Amino acid sequence: MPGLSEKVLTATLREMAGDGLVEREVFDVLPLKTVYSLTPFGRELSEALAPLADGGHRRLEVLAAARRSS
Repeated sequence: MPGLSEKVLTATLREMAGDGLVEREVFDVLPLKTVYSLTPFGRELSEALAPLADGGHRRLEVLAAARRSS
């Protein structure tokens, strides 16, 4: 994600794992590899929030178009 430090991303993902939203799997290879995936609860929450996110993106597009035309 642009503008997001690795430290902040790692801390956020670990917190989400602690909350049961994602599963963390570490592979014993060099360099160390960590894979995160949504849990069933994480998928359920993602599906519930998707319409809200879509609406927000549409509003941003409308605002951007209005700013360009003014």
